[in-house]
Formats: sequence, C-alpha cells, structure tokens
Amino acid sequence: MTLTRKAWAQAGVAGVAVLLAASACGGSSNKSSNSSSNASGQKGGTLYVLDHDDFEHLDPARIYVSAGLDASRLITRTLTTYKAKPGKDGLQIVPDMATDLGQKSSDCKTWTFHLKDGLKYEDGSPIKAGDVKYGIERTFTDELSEGPQYPKQYIEGGDTYGGPYKDPTGDLRGIEVKDDKTLVFHLAQTVCDFNYTAAFPEFSAVPKAKDTRDQFDNKVFATGPYKMQTYERGKQLVLVRNQYWDKKSDPVRTALPDKIQVDMGLAEDVIAQRMIADQGNDQAAVMLDINVPAAQLPQTQAANVKSRLISGANGYVYYLAINQQRVKDLAIRQALNTMVDKAAAIQTCGGPACGLPATTITAPNVQSYRKLDLYHGGDHGDVNKAKQILAKANIKTPVTLTLAYRDRQDIADQFAAFQRGFERDGVFKINPKPVPSTGYFAKIGTPASMADADLIWADWGADWPSGSTVIPPLFDGTQIKTSGNQVLSLVNDPDLNSKIKDAQKELDNTKAQQKWADLDKEVQQKGLIIPWRYGSTNDLRGSKVTGGYMHPFFGAFDLISLGVKS
Repeated sequence: MTLTRKAWAQAGVAGVAVLLAASACGGSSNKSSNSSSNASGQKGGTLYVLDHDDFEHLDPARIYVSAGLDASRLITRTLTTYKAKPGKDGLQIVPDMATDLGQKSSDCKTWTFHLKDGLKYEDGSPIKAGDVKYGIERTFTDELSEGPQYPKQYIEGGDTYGGPYKDPTGDLRGIEVKDDKTLVFHLAQTVCDFNYTAAFPEFSAVPKAKDTRDQFDNKVFATGPYKMQTYERGKQLVLVRNQYWDKKSDPVRTALPDKIQVDMGLAEDVIAQRMIADQGNDQAAVMLDINVPAAQLPQTQAANVKSRLISGANGYVYYLAINQQRVKDLAIRQALNTMVDKAAAIQTCGGPACGLPATTITAPNVQSYRKLDLYHGGDHGDVNKAKQILAKANIKTPVTLTLAYRDRQDIADQFAAFQRGFERDGVFKINPKPVPSTGYFAKIGTPASMADADLIWADWGADWPSGSTVIPPLFDGTQIKTSGNQVLSLVNDPDLNSKIKDAQKELDNTKAQQKWADLDKEVQQKGLIIPWRYGSTNDLRGSKVTGGYMHPFFGAFDLISLGVKS
C-alpha cells in the first residue's frame, strides 16, 4: 500500500482473527460494519463517487495510493487480483488476466504466468504477454517512479535497468516472453509470495504504441470493464463501459453500472452532509477518499444513516516521520515519542471511532505485529519524562521543529492537536508546513521539497500479509529516491539495511515475521518515526447503492462490486 496512502493491504491468515476483532472498534459489530448493503444489484444506471481530491495517479505504473488502487480495478486488469469480498475472504488473491496464481520453482526464484484466452483492450485488439512485460518495464522509468518498488527489488536486472525510454533497444532481462500468452519472471532473490506483487497495477498490460508516457495518467488504455470517457483533472472523471471486456474471463468484477462519475474538489463536510441527507443523485453515490468528519459522526448513528455506514479497522498506521538528516539527536526523537498526545489527535477525527493509539509501524492485522510500548508515555504523553530526557542530554528548550502535513481540514485539526501537545510547558515549538492536499504524497516523496521539514505527517498500510511490505519500503536507506520516495525519515543506516536484507532472505515464514517484528522494535528504539494511530474507516453510501462493503485491501468501498437500484 506506499507510504501512506496506500495502500493498506490485507492481513495474513494468522492475522485475520485480529483484524476481525479490531474491526469491531469502529463502533459496531464486524457483521454490520463491514457490509452496509445487500450484495445483489441490477445492471444499469450511474454510480457517483464523491471525492475531496483528484487521484494522484491512474497510470498503472504510478499508482500507490489506496483510492487510485481501488479505482484502477475498474479500468485496469492485472495478472492476479484480490477477491471482491468483505472480511477474510477479501484477503485472498485470485487469477485476473492470468490463468492461475503462477507456477513457481522450488526456490521461488522463477515464476511462470499464462494469460487467459480472449483478453482484449478497449479498441478490441488482443492483449499479449509482451504488453505486460512492457507495462512493467515502464515502472523503471524515473518520470514514472511513484509506484511500489518491488519490481526493481525482485526482478533480475532491475537494479540497473533504466526503463524503455532510456534505452529503447534494451529490455528487462528478468522477464522472459515465451509466446503471446506466457511470461516467465526470473527473480534476483527468493520471493515465495511474488503472486501478491502481481496484483499491483504495475503488473498490467500497456501496448507500446499507446504509451503516452507521463500523459498516460489522463487517458489510460483500458483492459477492465470501463474506459475513460472524459477526465478533467481535479474536477471530474467519467467512466463508461468497455464493450470488449468479457465477463467470462473475469469472475471478480460485476460491472453493474453503465456509467461511473467521480466528482472531485468537494469539501469534507459537504461530502458527508450530502451522503447523510441522501437526496437526488447522492442516493446513488459513495464517498471514497475521506472519512466522515468527527463533527458529523453522531449523525451517522440515526437508523436510516447507520444502515448505510461501513466502519472498522482499515489496516493503516498513521505516523509522523522524523527527518534523520535534520533531527539527528536521539534524545529529541525519544522526547517526541514520549510526549506525543495521541489521544488529542485521535479525538479530532472522532475518538475511538477514528482508531486506537499506535505504538508500532506494523498494524495489528499483519503477521509480524507484536504488541510493543517502548516509551510508556500513555495516550496523552508524559511531559515530565520528555523534559527529563532532554535535560539529561543538555538540550535547551524549547526545541523548534517544523511539521509538514496535508493541507486538508481534518488533518489540519490533527496538526493543531500535535502542536498543542508538543508545546506544553515550552518543551517544543512546532512550526506548521501545510502541503497542498492534491498530490500530497508525491510532494512529500520528493526529499528536496521537504528539506525544511523535521516531521512529516504520513500513513502506511501493508501491501500484503507480511512485515516485508512494511519495514523495507519505509526504512531501507538503499531505496531513498529523489522522487517517489517512501523512506520519509531519510534514514540510511548500514546496520539497519543489512538486517533488512537478512530478513528478506529468510525462507521460514515464522522466523521471517519475527525478524520483521524485531526490526519494528529497532525502528522505534532509534526514534525514526512517531506512530500515533491504528486507523479506522467510516464511510457512507447512498440508499440506492448495492454491494457496499469495506474491502480489506483498500480500507474503503470496493468499487468493482457496487451497483445502483433504479
């Protein structure tokens, strides 16, 4: 799921029970919170999606934010994908364009996928294995670098390959095209869950002749049940049926609405109030990229509204990254973790319905999660203990720091809570650095634009059920990039990097998950971040929307399952 956006992903089998238990913390039982409408639906009509922000990207090479991942399944098919189901069933991957979940060698370094028969693009031309290879190769291009880094890390030759634009005559040697329907992936390391990686939009098909480079965002060449009719960035996206999509090859997507209209640039409270009121076209609408604001949560408990609410733990961990290039003194980082007022920040978004205080970067529904509390500051933080830490290190107060945050009202409220908490007794002085909400993650993923930020608001969800999709993306210093960066703390610790590589080589899953848990603890000991909330979702649908449930990968409505009653 990318730093924060992301992409939260599903819990592993060992974590499912934890997820289902945690889901009840959203204010209702898991049964009611995760399925707010009858799954049956009729074909036809228009589904409306109300958004605060535009999608950061819809180009499959560049998607790593949850809203984009969710919407991309309407337009783009991948080798594998997640089941369209709530709860634990939605945690399973199934074949999408591929005939199966991939055939792996005994050492998990060679993976073979075969494409289904009859796959076509929106113009009726056939989808070929070479197009999938080209689609993956695009992700190695610097100008399209915002997506997950797994292909570069896993695929043989990925560490030196520069993408098809840099060397049009070369190719990525780690992907072999046997014929029009057969792909063989040669990996540089053992990856026994590589088929989870193949569920990312990066593993889709893009014909070279249709590649418009950085403009592909504006007109994706569709392989899914819908194609772009119009897209006015920041305002509206309209999707209509792709007549060449074949339901026979796609058991996951229902493709019930004739049209899907995404309206953007709406204020959070306006979206929530429209969904609560449930009038006109909003009866056929869902909210996607925000939660119901705290002030309006009480209104969702009315009987005619509560039945349209999905709520529960969503797998995200919200945290403040601490810039190691600026905040170099461990005592300052420890004092911040000891003093942070997590409860006050959580209260701004609705209290327990918004989530529970976090002490790890790993969510409770990931296999590597272990209960941990190193700083013992309590939910409101311990001011006196923080002062003692700084005094012992001979650090004068107040310590002045700058906090970068997403310039959106709900997150601005969180910033204000952090500011009040850290500035108690004059321990810290926190200066604001509001960053435009649209494209936020791209901006904070460009270290040059964060050169004056000591703390950065972020969130993260595991990309699949392993600590390997939490620790390396966020703390492996060898992955720091000039754009599309996810190591927001800018830590590049050779010892930590070495331990990450060691954990990645572990073939025994139980031992591997313990190593990831140990690294989570080390991350907290080094004060690389300030985890503060295990997130929950509170989203509404209109009364005419069917098939509404929270998908565990996206932490929001599963768009491919929605229908509209006439």
